[in-house]
Amino acid sequence: MDQFIQKLAKAGGKIALSKFRKIKSFKTKTHRKDLLTAADLAANNFIINKIKARFPSHGIVTEEKFSKDKIGKGYTWIVDPLDGTNAFAHGIPFFCTAIALLMDKEVILAAVYDPNHDELFFAKKNSGAYLNGKKIKPVVRNKLWQTSGSFLFTYELPFRKRRELSLRAHRAFFDHEIALVRPPAIILNECYVAAGRLDLMFWRNFYIWDTAPGYLIMKEAGVKVTNFQGQPWSIKDKGFIAARPVIYKQLYPILKKNRIT
Repeated sequence: MDQFIQKLAKAGGKIALSKFRKIKSFKTKTHRKDLLTAADLAANNFIINKIKARFPSHGIVTEEKFSKDKIGKGYTWIVDPLDGTNAFAHGIPFFCTAIALLMDKEVILAAVYDPNHDELFFAKKNSGAYLNGKKIKPVVRNKLWQTSGSFLFTYELPFRKRRELSLRAHRAFFDHEIALVRPPAIILNECYVAAGRLDLMFWRNFYIWDTAPGYLIMKEAGVKVTNFQGQPWSIKDKGFIAARPVIYKQLYPILKKNRIT
């Protein structure tokens, strides 16, 4: 399965890349910022068909509406065929394909492919995280003022709530000299924390396909990943706080003080 999930993520990403800057229209899904393009659907169909052909008894949960099975016992595949659709639709070369595999509701494999930079992130439970086949080594910056990070509160939150949380988060970043860097693909932010390109991040009210792939890659790279109550993240959580332990210890009290948790 290790090779299968990696090849599948790369193939899905290449399908998306083949349609990049060639699609002139898109649809919206749950809200006006939730975009859907022909590339999302093409990559989604390809990935689902490959999984069903190889593992017909496995469950599949995908961002796209026509293949949302419930997560139960046994194997379940979590698929985001094109993360960063807004960037993709506007011609910004920053998107990825992400896949995770669950066993009895626990993430055991994850692969994220960035076709624009030909970067494949991969993790296996208890076996480490890898970037293009090389094990990711811990990157430690000990002080908050040395760090950079990102945050996002989904459009699923009411506008006033989202605005207030965002203002509090901006204030916390400014007060503690944390550089705000937010690449437009959510899951690549997670991979960048794993790789040490970013030091911290927190998301609220996101879905399993936004969180499961990046969660395992971060965890296997030595990043501490919790829910907003400070407990170990699980698939029932719709967001997380992630940072290397030395930074997390400084970050969490700040988020709590600013009523972001």
